[in-house]
Amino acid sequence: MVGITREDRDSLRFLWVKDLNTEPVEFEKLRFTRVVFGVTSSPFLLNITIDTHIRKLQEMEPVFVDKFLRSMYVDDLTVSLSNVDSAYEFYEKSKQGLSEAGFKLRKFMTNSRQLHERLSIEDIGDMGRDHKVLGVLWNPGRDVLIFDMRSIIEETEKTMPTKRGIVGIATRFFDPLGMLSPNIICFKILFQILCEAKISWDGELPEELFVHWTRLLKSLREFKPIEIPCSQGNGANILSCSLHGFCNASLKAYAAIIYLVVRTEVGHLTKLLCSKTRVAPIKSITIHQLELLSALLLSRLVNTVTLALSSELMLRKLFITQTRR
Repeated sequence: MVGITREDRDSLRFLWVKDLNTEPVEFEKLRFTRVVFGVTSSPFLLNITIDTHIRKLQEMEPVFVDKFLRSMYVDDLTVSLSNVDSAYEFYEKSKQGLSEAGFKLRKFMTNSRQLHERLSIEDIGDMGRDHKVLGVLWNPGRDVLIFDMRSIIEETEKTMPTKRGIVGIATRFFDPLGMLSPNIICFKILFQILCEAKISWDGELPEELFVHWTRLLKSLREFKPIEIPCSQGNGANILSCSLHGFCNASLKAYAAIIYLVVRTEVGHLTKLLCSKTRVAPIKSITIHQLELLSALLLSRLVNTVTLALSSELMLRKLFITQTRR
């Protein structure tokens, strides 16, 4: 836990009941001495504390520190390394670096059974079951990310087909990589149609829009869980990598998508990395303007992907846009 300096503890005062059996009830003023979960500044305080202690190793271990800080998100550490020995070395340095600050890293999980056997038994989780990595299900045994919408489908079946219900379903999708973009964008388009039609939040849908809703339900019922392999090289020696980006637009929406093409000693592998979609603005604009918006969306997505992968891979880039004359 992260301590609070004495001069700042008055900002975290609270009332505590001394004895519930006394009349009248007496209260006493207490102060938190540790960073409180839920306070607006708490995530920042946690991040800056971890950052400060890890940077103490900067002079001796610059490569490790850079990789650690790039792989840390709030209190989750997600890192990829090329072999078991380097992964185990990173594990030991991480534990040692933060233990000096009183932090105990735990719940380590890996897709390597060999590495799993080398980790301390008190630090590891169950390799055979699914785990959440930044909100996305990951099965370490098979090394796949899993996108399963069964709970959302069940909730959708119970939802009243109103504007409020539809936007509630649309916000339940958690898809940071854009693997479910074709499904999610349909809900966003329908919500925009409802806004244009000035349908009230809890009003019944007109027949035409109700038919639209039932079609969405039908497509969701046919959805099966998606499994995305995490490995981008299948263990083969990687010779080169290139990003291939595509973007396009229609009058209803526009999108961008990026593939990673890996050339290895045994051939080429193509992997879907991520995608982004946007609903077209309500204000009427031309298809050419929408295609420019899709190109802008692609350029921003490329910057994000390049920043994430540039320290791991040497990347070449190829981008394709589709325009109409």
